[in-house]
Formats: sequence, structure tokens, C-alpha cells
Amino acid sequence: ALGLGMALFQIANVLMRYVFGIGYGWAREGVVYAFAAMFLIGAAGTLRSGGHVRLDILYGQMSEKQKALVELIGTYLFLIPITLLVLDAFSSTLAQSWRILERSRESDGLPTLYLFKTLVPVFAITLLMQGWAQAIKAAFTLRGQAHLDREAGRDEVHI
Repeated sequence: ALGLGMALFQIANVLMRYVFGIGYGWAREGVVYAFAAMFLIGAAGTLRSGGHVRLDILYGQMSEKQKALVELIGTYLFLIPITLLVLDAFSSTLAQSWRILERSRESDGLPTLYLFKTLVPVFAITLLMQGWAQAIKAAFTLRGQAHLDREAGRDEVHI
């Protein structure tokens, strides 16, 4: 839906600017908002489906326990500290934005910059929760207490 919204906003921008000779700040910002929202909201789902960057050459040759160890180390060494850092670093900025109901700097821009900025902690929290879920699965796998049912297209832990 966000991809479609972004495409429609961009088409509207092009038509308004090059066919009708007019441009609106809200339309330009709509493209940026939709693009950013698509990536911020989709990050946790991408992590869940294994779409984030890894060294696939090495990862593909690893056993399930080796993959689980990489997952566990990566989650605790990188994902959790970075998402907590994002939450901590952005909290005062977001609080101020909500306090003043921050608007666009453009006179004809969208009046909802504070809502747009709220996507940053949503991104961090959903990514953190998905990382924890994957770390738990990895820990069960390392202990030999879990079976991941990937053949059936599900990613469930069976204890």
C-alpha cells in the first residue's frame, strides 16, 4: 500500500509539475514520507523473512546450529544495541516534535511531521521485538530443543 501511495504521489508530482506547471510541497513530501515509511515499517518483516544482508556465501554452507549461533551473536552484538541506541537518541527529539505538533518547514507541506517522526521508534521497537524472537529461536536451536518447520513454509519453534 505504501509503495502504491509513493508511486501515485510521484505520478501526481510529475503531472502537476511538467503538464500543469505547478508544484506542491505536500505532494513532494508525500513521496518522501511513503518511501521512508515503507522501509521503516517493513524492516522487521524483512528481518523475519531473512531478507537483510548477510554473508550468504558462508551462511548458506553452515549447519542449523552454526546459523543459530551467528543469529544469536548478531542479535546481541549489533541489533539490540543499535535499536536501543536509536530509541535513546531519538526520544527527546520525538518528544519535542509531539509537544509542538511539528509541521513541515514548507509553507504548503504536510502538517504531520511529528507523526512521520514517530515511525523511527516504531521501526526500532518492531525490529527489536523481531530480533528477540529470532534470538530465542536461535537459543532453542543451539540447545537442541527446537525444530524449525521451514519445509512447510512456516517459521515456528516446536519444543
